[in-house]
Order: sequence, then structure tokens, then C-alpha cells
Amino acid sequence: MHCQKNEHGFVGPNEHAVRLKSLREVYSTVDTCDFCTLVLNALCKRWEFEEWQTSTEYRDRMERILKHPEIYLYSYLYAEDDLFDDGDSPLGDERQGFPVHQCFRLGIGLRACTDQNVRVIDHAGVIQLVDKSCSFINAHPNFYGRLINRSRPDLQLARLWIAECKTRHQELCESLPWNINKDEPRQEVLDLRVIDVERMCLTWIPKGSKYVALSYCWGDSSNRFMALSSNIADLQPSNSLTLHFKSLPAIIQDTIDCVRELGETFLWIDALCIIQDSLEDKERFVRHMDTIYEKSLLTIISSPPDKHYSAQSDGLPGYRTRDGMFLQDTAHIQGLDVCTTCTSVDLAVLNIPWNNRAWTFQEKLLSKRRLYFTASQFYFQCACGVSCEDAVGEDKSPQAYIYAGSSLYNNSGLHASLGEGQFHSMALSRSKFGDPQDAISYYDQLVESYTSRNMTEQGDALMALEGVLSVLRATMSTRFICGLPEFCFNESLLWMPAEPLRRRKAVSNRIDNEPFPTWTWAGWENGSNYRGAFAGYIRAEIDWFLVTKAGSIARITPQGISKPYDDSGHKNVRPTRWINFIGKNMIQ
Repeated sequence: MHCQKNEHGFVGPNEHAVRLKSLREVYSTVDTCDFCTLVLNALCKRWEFEEWQTSTEYRDRMERILKHPEIYLYSYLYAEDDLFDDGDSPLGDERQGFPVHQCFRLGIGLRACTDQNVRVIDHAGVIQLVDKSCSFINAHPNFYGRLINRSRPDLQLARLWIAECKTRHQELCESLPWNINKDEPRQEVLDLRVIDVERMCLTWIPKGSKYVALSYCWGDSSNRFMALSSNIADLQPSNSLTLHFKSLPAIIQDTIDCVRELGETFLWIDALCIIQDSLEDKERFVRHMDTIYEKSLLTIISSPPDKHYSAQSDGLPGYRTRDGMFLQDTAHIQGLDVCTTCTSVDLAVLNIPWNNRAWTFQEKLLSKRRLYFTASQFYFQCACGVSCEDAVGEDKSPQAYIYAGSSLYNNSGLHASLGEGQFHSMALSRSKFGDPQDAISYYDQLVESYTSRNMTEQGDALMALEGVLSVLRATMSTRFICGLPEFCFNESLLWMPAEPLRRRKAVSNRIDNEPFPTWTWAGWENGSNYRGAFAGYIRAEIDWFLVTKAGSIARITPQGISKPYDDSGHKNVRPTRWINFIGKNMIQ
């Protein structure tokens, strides 16, 4: 081994790492050395798309940071899985002899040229062996690289991943656990309006039928055909959408074709399946947004890198053509095929517009299976794992070790195994919180993540989170009052601005059309958080009440999570009783 790990589990070169050349020497030999070209490409395309650079830009940038940077190569354990140690592999004898399957990759590290040889960038790039070359080193192809189709995505892979999730993961992904109250079954969405991609019309989904959902940014396109009160009846006869197909945004056109190619019939898209100028229709379906996305077979996510991405208009990235895509680089070195790698799906979508939009926050959290179309490849993600085009990850177990940040890494999976020092991102569990402190900590993270996102319609501040709040009502066993959980109402009032705030002047886009109160984070635009709150160490000085429109009074009864307050030796100077009447019909 030529690597070492830090306290967070990240690898880098150790004293046995192999010095290749200086960065400038590698740059000067790209025209004569295929391996040097691959190394330089791996360095230039390591992280998010907006950080990808030309080789000249990368060399100049690193030489401004380091003095004569040098390149070191090292091997490291990238993946490990013991799924096949019991001989029960569905592939039979083909897997025998691999009781614990391991896969290694070639890491690229940069060091400054000094007497101390100080490490600066430990994991600056990665090169992987292509699966077709594994036989030359007597290795099984699992976890090794796969060449991405350069013309268009191979959706047979996606069909394979969906089938594998349904058959192998079963209840872990098929029905997310609702360990809440079996005597109170969750309310289903009745009469869900969907697109029939075979008959090309809007229809009510037959009971028990599967459907696919779409999560996307509406964008700035002038081609915004949508369902309205004036045209909803015209979109229901067979082939009615065929007549309007060219008027549909490219993203909807591509998704209809994609769903048909996946072998499915029904598709749910908000622009066509919710009457956009009907508050009653919006209220009806937004109330069930958690169920709509959770019950879908799959959510297709359109995630181009930025709003200026124009490889194929505003359609699904890479679906029609991959011209202009950020594709992997390959080389044939001493009889072996090697290639660069892509980053993890969570990093691939970290800073794109889709991931900064308020409505898509809950669309991601509520979906049990997600198919991401990005500017480099498409990814499939479920609660147990990630599959992608550039690495062979089929047939792995949920417990498989995958190195953090790599393309098969599942940072958002409830059942995925993470390495030392790693932690799950915000995944929405359907299990009841056992510890109230865990519940408020999750809520704190949720508010910080959600309020930092962009929102076109400011009146959607709570409506765009309604699906998640519906889940949290059950898992936290509480009501929400203008976005604040009642069980820890005193603590939840302690939010603070993360950036300069503006008063949210819009009224709530709900049927009641009430203005947002000032005491909730929902009443203000821009980010909020609870980093300054001392949850567990406060004492309530006020009794809170609600006044309904009918004039009745209801007490807010927070259970509290604070430790008993010891006031011995302190004089109690608070008033005998404070009463604060807040809101009108604010309980959600």
C-alpha cells in the first residue's frame, strides 16, 4: 500500500508513494505520453463541473498555490464487499473464489517541492482500471471502471438497476418503514392525475398502478405549456398531448420519451398534473406531496450544471445527445484500459440550480428511488446504494464499503454503509424519533438547508415544505405552527438569521391566504439557522396560546427538551403569568 488515512478516513500518499514527475513536466509531455495526458485530465476534472479547467488553467493555478508541485501516485482500497462469502451469489460458480471482494484505484496526490516534501493535496485525482481489462490481472470486474456510452445513455442499465432494487432490496427500499402507528394507516392520494405516455393524454391513474415522477427546475424558457382551468378538459382525450407535443418544454418531452423507454406507462409532472391556476387543486395535491413522491416507482431528476448549460436546450442532460457533455477520458496503457472517474452523485448535484431550489428539497427527500441525469453521466440512487455508468456496481450489498466521494458512494442512503469518519447527509427517515434531542437536531439541519434555497414564489415558503412536514408530524409526534414544531415550540423560536433577511411580504399560497408571522423563519426571506440556540438549556418564561378565527383559545403545549432548571440561590423575578396570543388559524 502506498497510502495513509487521516482521522476522517480520507486517503493520501505516504512515504512509499511513487513520484511520477513535476506538474510542469507532465504538462509538457501530454502530446507524447498517453498516461501523462490521462493523469492531467484526472486532475483537471476531479470535482464539481464548475471547477473543471483546461490543463493550462490547472497548471497555472496550482503553481500560484505551490512551489514546483510534484505528482505522486499511490494505490488505495476503493471498495470492499463480503456479500458472496456464503456462496449464495445469483451468478453461481462465477463468483466462487471471491469471498471478500476488494477493488483498488490509483490515487494522484500533489506535493510541494520542498525539503520537507509537505503534502498539500492528497487526493487530487483518480484513475481506475476498466472492467474489460480485469481478466489480465485475474480480478473480478465488480467495482472497476466502465466506459460511458458517448452517444446517449443506455437505459437498459437503468432498467436493470430498478429491477435489482425491487428484487434484492425489497422492503428496505420498496416500502420505506413507517414505524409510527399501525392502527392509523397513512392517507393515500385518491384520484391522482397522471400522464399516460402510451395514450399521450392526462388521465386518473388506475388503482394499484405504478408511475414515475419528475423533479426539475421550471427554468426561464418561454415554452411553458401547463395545465390550466381553460385547457384541462382538452388534455384528456387520447393523443391530445401529441397535438401539443412541440409546445411542451424539452424537459417534459424528454421525460415522456424516457419513461416510455424504461417500459413504464404513467408519469406525474406538476406542470401538467396540477391545474396551475387553481388554488384548490394545488392545495389538494400539495397536501399529499409526501405520498406522491414516496409512492412513485422512481423519480427522474434533471440536474444540468447551471442555467447556461445548452448542450441540448432545456431537456434532460445527455438524453438526446451527449455533445457538449463532460465525458470521461480513457487510455490504453501496456495492454490495459484505464479511465478517469466521476464524483459521487451528491457532489455532482451539490451546487447546481436544481439543488438550490426550494421545491426540489422535499422532492429529493421524499423519493425512494432517484434517477439523476447530470452533465457527465446518469446515476441511480436508493436507500441501499448508488449505481452509475462509469463503474460496475450491480449486485453489491448495501453493506459494501465504498470510498467517500466516489461515483458509487451513497451519502444519502438510509441503509448504506459509510466508512470511518463519514456521516449520512440529510435523509428523511420514516421511523419515529426515539430521542427528542435527535428530533430537534434534525429539524435544525432541515431549516438551515431549506431556507438557504431559492424560491420564485415567496408565498410557497411553507407549501414547498408541506410534504416533509407531513412526515415529521408523524415521526416527531407533533403539530407544526407556521413551520415550528409544537413539542419544542420554545426552542424552535430561537432561530437566527444566517444572512441579512428581508421581510417576506407575500401571503401564504394556501387557501387561507394568511400573511406569514414575524416570529417564524417562514416570515423572512434568505437563510436561517439554529446555530446560536442553546437547546436543552433554556427555561420558558411565557405561556403560548392560539386564537382561531372562530375566537376559541387553544394552549400551545410544548413538551420541551430542556433539563430541569435549578434556580436555588437565584431570585425568581419573572411575572406571575405572561400570555401571548399569536396567529390566527396557524396550526397545520
